[in-house]
Amino acid sequence: MSVKAPNLSMRRRIQFISFVMVFVITGVLIARLAYLNLINYEEYKKKASQQQFKVTSIAPNRGTIYDSLGNELAKSATVWTVYLVPVNIKSDEAAKTIAQGLSEILGVDYDKIYEKAKKEKSYYQIVKKRIEDEDADRVRQFILDEKIKG
Repeated sequence: MSVKAPNLSMRRRIQFISFVMVFVITGVLIARLAYLNLINYEEYKKKASQQQFKVTSIAPNRGTIYDSLGNELAKSATVWTVYLVPVNIKSDEAAKTIAQGLSEILGVDYDKIYEKAKKEKSYYQIVKKRIEDEDADRVRQFILDEKIKG
């Protein structure tokens, strides 16, 4: 039994079938991508938001440390860090709004915050560390009021 070498019409048929298969697979992938982006948009938006805002539990407080006279030397306290995600800040107006609001709440220089907000390729810019609960609540309210992303 001998196998014939593929002639020109056979090659074209193989090329056509290959092209159709690639076209169908590409169409299926595009349809799936459109389904995920258009139909399930809200679900994935919610999941992304949950990944960006995370509460981390730290081991229990160790308590207050006193000296031999009963004076307080150190105590445990809950503090917060405020940071920006500049790649999510899309406009200059948004950067100005963020810089103005955070500078008023945290007492940090407006220009420093604005410069950090304008670093378009950065994913993490610390604005201020060791923020007390009251200021952290004010920052959260500012984010909600201004509908800020970043």
